[in-house]
Amino acid sequence: MKYDLLSLGSAVVDKILCVDDSFIKKMKLSKGATCATLDVSHDSVIESTNSKNVLSIPGGSAANATKVIAGLGKKCAYIAKIGKDKWGEFYRNSFIERNIEPLFTVCEDLPTGGLLALVTPDAERTMCTDLRACQSITAADIQKDYFSHAKLFHLDGYNFIYEGVLQTAVNAAIEKGCPISLDFSSHEIIRSHFDVIMQHLEKKSFHILFANEREAFELTGRSDPIEACIELSKYCKYATVMMGQKGSVTVFEERPYFERTDPIKPLDTTGAGDMYVGGFLYGYLSGLEVSECMHYGKTIAAEGIQVFGAELTTQHLLRLQKQLNSLELVKN
Repeated sequence: MKYDLLSLGSAVVDKILCVDDSFIKKMKLSKGATCATLDVSHDSVIESTNSKNVLSIPGGSAANATKVIAGLGKKCAYIAKIGKDKWGEFYRNSFIERNIEPLFTVCEDLPTGGLLALVTPDAERTMCTDLRACQSITAADIQKDYFSHAKLFHLDGYNFIYEGVLQTAVNAAIEKGCPISLDFSSHEIIRSHFDVIMQHLEKKSFHILFANEREAFELTGRSDPIEACIELSKYCKYATVMMGQKGSVTVFEERPYFERTDPIKPLDTTGAGDMYVGGFLYGYLSGLEVSECMHYGKTIAAEGIQVFGAELTTQHLLRLQKQLNSLELVKN
């Protein structure tokens, strides 16, 4: 099968619950962290809150973006490693239901990875990861043939944890002439893998780059997001910095483009950046101009922060697609 999008990411089941700021302090977490670790299990944390409203959804940064693109009608496939357990089956089945081909391998010894997203009343999310089976992925799980059938290869910054795997995938994509998009996804990952990331940037391995303001600062040392985006554009064809309520900026062929956001009170910002990336890449794969890709990203992300959890239903996406198609943006 030929894919519009092939993605590589972590197979983690997100468990999302609402807490207050005092709980974040009690757990000794840095509010807004994207890959914090805990000394206790996620289930024990959930039990300590006495919450009965825990939402479990298939997550992962690249996965969230892929679900958007598939929901809007593109053919997608996702490479990941799951455990041999009920959560692994839950993860696989959810992708099949969304018409995403699951190019999954199974770890016999470790359970499927998980992510605990703690959402405070201001809609900020603090994420704690427990990668489990994700950590067992190896270069042998990456088949070069996958890349022969893809128009675009997308990965998130968490893949830098598995440097051998990432390098194998990047090499295969380049060898097959498949352009690569990268969403940095985490400022903590940039800090811990800065040298390796810069090596890839200097080689201009990536066609499209996405970062939020904090990630852009970690990469460039520039606090002004526009300046940071211009700096990142030296390493790729499209560079985008997402600025939350302030909008986004994309630099393409040395020209900056801006997209303002509409004033919206968010319910949950979990995965907002992922959904922006999904909308932008859908526009890119549909042959749209830069400003139109940004509009898609903004529209999808704006819808996403008004629901609980980093996932839009098929109904949500179909309604948005009709709304966006009415603007006559899609060219093919």
